[in-house]
Amino acid sequence: MDPSGEFSMSLGSYAGPLMLQVTGGTFTDEATGTLMSMGASDSMTTVMTSVASGAQVSGICITALTSMAQARAAAMSGGMVDANITAANTAVGNYFILSNLLTNQPIDMTMTGSGTAGGVTQEQMNYGAAIAAMSLSAKLLGMTATSAAFVASMMNDATDGTINGMMGSTQIQMGGGT
Repeated sequence: MDPSGEFSMSLGSYAGPLMLQVTGGTFTDEATGTLMSMGASDSMTTVMTSVASGAQVSGICITALTSMAQARAAAMSGGMVDANITAANTAVGNYFILSNLLTNQPIDMTMTGSGTAGGVTQEQMNYGAAIAAMSLSAKLLGMTATSAAFVASMMNDATDGTINGMMGSTQIQMGGGT
């Protein structure tokens, strides 16, 4: 992985659904521009439908939104099979007005002019805005150590298929409040 989070990996002979998980490290908070460290138990994930044996994987995003989609797919009857992965990625994408969570690169909302740079799409702007809004919400809730705790709460919210602050019939808890 390079300093900007870009990576490429060979999967060898593996074929099937693929979940990628990021733990540790640092990232730039999307709302404040502050360098943040992920806590020891923090993680973000993404899940993609079956990959072919010998595939080379690159250009995949691992964000709060892909983490929500992965949590949803895992909670669906049958678990993380291709149909559930597609349904979860599509549902979370539709909620945030995105057609592709996995390879659309969100813009950096902390960089002046990032939304007007050549070649930037509306989806990249929507993606960056959604992530920055989550980050700002975490800050406003008093989650100052890391916004990854907020991501974990949003993953819990997504498990039941409705993004409404509930995990089934139980209200999700946000570290700085409810």
